[in-house]
Amino acid sequence: MTPVAWPRRFLARIVGASLLSSQTYESVAKDRTAFADGAVILALACAASGVGAIGLSIEELNGGAGPVFVSGFLSNLMTWGLWTFAAIVVAALFVQIMPETHVLLGFLRTSLLAQAPVLFRVLGLVPVFDQWAIILILAWQFAAMTVAVRQGFGF
Repeated sequence: MTPVAWPRRFLARIVGASLLSSQTYESVAKDRTAFADGAVILALACAASGVGAIGLSIEELNGGAGPVFVSGFLSNLMTWGLWTFAAIVVAALFVQIMPETHVLLGFLRTSLLAQAPVLFRVLGLVPVFDQWAIILILAWQFAAMTVAVRQGFGF
């Protein structure tokens, strides 16, 4: 892979995931090298949540921004973990499939990619974006996770 190819592919995946493109999710589910991209997207999304949390609580920052950032970062990480676990449990119990290892790994890659809309939480720093913007981004994140489940498990 050329040095220029990785950033283009990475950005194309972020855009495709944010636009809820099933082709993007399907290609990531099949690409065994996509874990690195997904991990970077998750880390950036957690950081964006932390920064957005600082913006939303700017008036109450008596103790500094550090604890607020960490809280936002960890809340997004836990949200991803819980949604991913819940999707696996639902697939195993209610749909009554026990995914094979390669299917499960494909789903994990798509669930990481589904965090792309969370990058917009950094808009919490802008005063005109308040809790309503965060609610819309959360709904967008849920829609992305729905596409990730569908494409990752092959429904």
